[in-house]
Amino acid sequence: MQRLLEKIIIPPELKSNDSIKLVHLTDTPSQIYKEIKRLLESIHPDYVIHTGDICDDIKLGHSPKKIDLYDKKIAHLAQLMEGFKDTKFYFVMGNHDDYSTLKKYFPEAFIFDRPTLIENEFGLFCVAHEFKDIKDIKADYYLFGHDMTQKTIVLEGQLLLNGLEHIYVLKGNPVQIITIEYPYSTDAIRQKKSFKSF
Repeated sequence: MQRLLEKIIIPPELKSNDSIKLVHLTDTPSQIYKEIKRLLESIHPDYVIHTGDICDDIKLGHSPKKIDLYDKKIAHLAQLMEGFKDTKFYFVMGNHDDYSTLKKYFPEAFIFDRPTLIENEFGLFCVAHEFKDIKDIKADYYLFGHDMTQKTIVLEGQLLLNGLEHIYVLKGNPVQIITIEYPYSTDAIRQKKSFKSF
């Protein structure tokens, strides 16, 4: 049972390639990188948007001397992502990320060091590591992580997706939003930064 809990359970409806897909991730410990690869291999997304702290088990903001270990783990992630040539990757810098390291290993990715707007077939996305940085910007979707000060809200005209709660996949037209649980130990590895009080 424990091994199953450490897997990302992929809904069968996501495995078909008949519609456009976007994956939102945030605050990902390196221990789940292989599961992320398995998810992406299974669903073939067109877009991946990561809203920061790409190697969340290395807290660079608190321990800048761990840059070499961060570099090694980002290099490993880049190696795992090599097969996704048709997927557009977007990274928003978190408080524990290093821009030059990400650019070195993901030269083709879009990397932002501040909140930004991204437009694609789904609409206009406002993305940031922290919700407080984007709450006053007009968009169709708000993607963020970092903490639980703003929880996910999926309502008509208001789509706030906190990637700490789930991995979110947007699919098709009309848009479906599908939630996927992170592996069971993810929050513990994140040092319980996203502990849910609801």
